Amino acid sequence: MEHRWEMAPARRRRLARIVSALAAAGHTARLCGGGVRDRLLGIEPADDDLACDAPPERVAAALEQAGIKVVPTGIAHGTVTAVVEGEGFEITTLRRDIATFGRQAEVAFGDVAWEEDARRRDFTINALYADLDGRIYDPVGGLADLEAGRVRFVGDPEQRIKEDFLRILRLFRFHARFGRHPLDPGTLEAVRRWAPYLTHLSRERVGREWWALLETERPRAALEAMQEAGVLTVILPEIGAMPPIPQANAYHDRDCRTHSWHCLFALLEMEQGRYCRIRRSGGPDPDHTAPCPPLARDPLLRHLALFHDLAKPLCHRNEAGRDRFLGHDRVGAEMIARQMRRLCRPRREQEVARAVIRSHLYLLKNVEPHLQRRLYRRVGEERFALLVALALADGAAMQPHVWERCARTLLPLRERLPEWEAPPPLPVSGRDLIERGVAEGPAVGALLAELRAWWEGEEPPPDRDACLAWLDRRLAE
Repeated sequence: MEHRWEMAPARRRRLARIVSALAAAGHTARLCGGGVRDRLLGIEPADDDLACDAPPERVAAALEQAGIKVVPTGIAHGTVTAVVEGEGFEITTLRRDIATFGRQAEVAFGDVAWEEDARRRDFTINALYADLDGRIYDPVGGLADLEAGRVRFVGDPEQRIKEDFLRILRLFRFHARFGRHPLDPGTLEAVRRWAPYLTHLSRERVGREWWALLETERPRAALEAMQEAGVLTVILPEIGAMPPIPQANAYHDRDCRTHSWHCLFALLEMEQGRYCRIRRSGGPDPDHTAPCPPLARDPLLRHLALFHDLAKPLCHRNEAGRDRFLGHDRVGAEMIARQMRRLCRPRREQEVARAVIRSHLYLLKNVEPHLQRRLYRRVGEERFALLVALALADGAAMQPHVWERCARTLLPLRERLPEWEAPPPLPVSGRDLIERGVAEGPAVGALLAELRAWWEGEEPPPDRDACLAWLDRRLAE
């Protein structure tokens, strides 16, 4: 396999100081892991790690002898950090596992060959080593797998998973990034067997891996494989264990779980510049496809597309043969906020998710321009753009007539949105009400909400004098 190998001159200079210092003491150091993998793909890694055949104490001594600062970041696991020109480089001694406990391991150093160190790593594409000139050392066939777009564990999948349950989630993230072929059936069977042990991972680690997967360019195959292997049932039961509740009504033609997945698939098509209705089989409908401006990749929007109807099973009622889900937007808003907290997402994202799910039906029900502008003024440009994209994807996973209405009334919004003025703030506040004799407390909030509803319904938005006049009339009643 011919490969590219490029490195920024400053990074190369710093690494060369480390490698030369270790070589002067009789030790060999090579680049390793994801940095090698990414460089072979023409991607500049955020950092470069090294592996060395000397124990950590000797590594530290050799570096300090050369005047390089050393930080003992993980001596027990064989890792020190060399700091050169303000940049840190982790150097880990070749090692073997003596015992593993989920995410914990007892390791040993000394007389460990490069091949043995490679065999304890997670995936073959991460078990590559290289010198600074790009000469590759490949003990387990990772180079061929990288070229083929194949993600597989080093050795026995079950053994690798038992050593560290996080590797299950990393498998699917790397499959989304690098995989061009289905995962091996034996690998999926091992994942299925050990998926229940994902509950032993911290919420922070699960959340980080999930979000990193959503940030990849092509997540669909990996997500479908996660569902098939039972992983989502454990980490995100709102979709993994969602019952296929029927949706027999004038808008839907598939159950709520299938609809949720197809909403995400429609969003992924929009990222490619195609607004497609998704057939019940999961593929795009060529008879209901229109070009659209490519949608920017947004992990939050992808997440909301998959989980926008997470409350439907709780709100399901069948009335005279018609399936209804009254209140699922309100209930779902609170459920998504709790889920986002569980995934350790920032507070701001939690609030955005709650607001978007609370209003995700609005644009499907209200197609008149003045009502669209009312929502825009209420939620602001960022949330409105999310709501437009989500409503389009939602409608693309329904019956053809819903897609047609969305293409006619909502698709133009994505082009017209930048022409709209930013929503002005409500020109009065609680202080104005108190000055007019309204007692402090719940009455102020209730009256302000009533005023805001009136103000948002007017076109153009009334100014301060008009709002105060409305207040005076209301208080005189």
